[in-house]
Amino acid sequence: MDLMEEIISKLRSIGARPTGSDKEREFSNWIEDKLKSFGLDTEVQTFNVVPTYSYPYIIIWGLLVLSMFLTLINRFFPFFLALVITFLEFRELDTFHNITNLFRNKVSRNVIGKNSDKPRLVIMAHIDSARTSIFFHPKYVTSPRTSMLLTTGSSLGVLILTFINLIFPLRLWFYIGLIPSLYLLFLIIAHIHRELFMGFSPGGNDNGSGVITALCSAKMLKEENIPFWVVFTGGEESGTYGAEAIEREYREKLKEAFILNLDNLGAGRLTVATEEGMWKIFKVKESWLNIIKSCAKGIDVDFRPYLGLSTDATVFLARDYNAGTIIALDERGFPVNWHWYTDTVEFLDKNILIDAINIVTNVGRYVR
Repeated sequence: MDLMEEIISKLRSIGARPTGSDKEREFSNWIEDKLKSFGLDTEVQTFNVVPTYSYPYIIIWGLLVLSMFLTLINRFFPFFLALVITFLEFRELDTFHNITNLFRNKVSRNVIGKNSDKPRLVIMAHIDSARTSIFFHPKYVTSPRTSMLLTTGSSLGVLILTFINLIFPLRLWFYIGLIPSLYLLFLIIAHIHRELFMGFSPGGNDNGSGVITALCSAKMLKEENIPFWVVFTGGEESGTYGAEAIEREYREKLKEAFILNLDNLGAGRLTVATEEGMWKIFKVKESWLNIIKSCAKGIDVDFRPYLGLSTDATVFLARDYNAGTIIALDERGFPVNWHWYTDTVEFLDKNILIDAINIVTNVGRYVR
């Protein structure tokens, strides 16, 4: 409890931690010092990140809208443009970066604590916090899955209509295409508004709660000399870049590991995500779920899909690792105070965090 209170105090004092910012770096330095004080071998991994996902997606959606308008003067190029951009967009949504790589103009870092050369358990939690958005306003927030389906459906709608226009060129397809184009234009305007007028979430729950759980679990597992790694990632909120960096550099050591991602654990009902993904849905392996079930006996935990935004675990699931996420959700299936100004440490439920720590430490003992 003393360590938990110390981390909460640090979260309160440091506040928002935007991707690639001085605050993110300051917090990662503090975490590194804590890991060293536990007696863990520490490593810092730096990588370039996109500070915000808004601008790359504004370009993606803008090019799709342009392709629809180009059907008024051409048959072939609009379809080719829509085909390429839709493919790249869907790869981005599956955590395989391409267009966003052109915007990596900030530096972020992962902090890794090691109690083994080749871990059986890898605990992950991201340290950055998100910029708020009207999409996450408590009065207007809707199902993230519905929003994602509208977005991908609009992109596919433009692609299909440019293809039909290629075969049967009629102005009718342009007029029908105004429907998905207008939705994409709405997204563009909303994300420009996000960048110009919205501030950053304090990140108490997202993901201060994950940091609390990971640090407290790491201290306990180290005291029991259990082989594990704990990884605090940067760049999650702008596109899971920290998870991508750790997977790329350490895939040979992590391929057989049990990867446990911790995100938004401080309020709501503890939930084990059985599926994740924004475009393609990735199922968590049954062996992973069975271990969590064994280690969560006596604790109130729900098992259900989490089909909102991607998590660090999504990166590993998309690449066929034994990975998954523990999260806490409200009655609507959303994280509490998600990406909003109210996401402060005052709303963290310590009893839920203790339950999450017990699950993580039980997993460490189980898989050792």
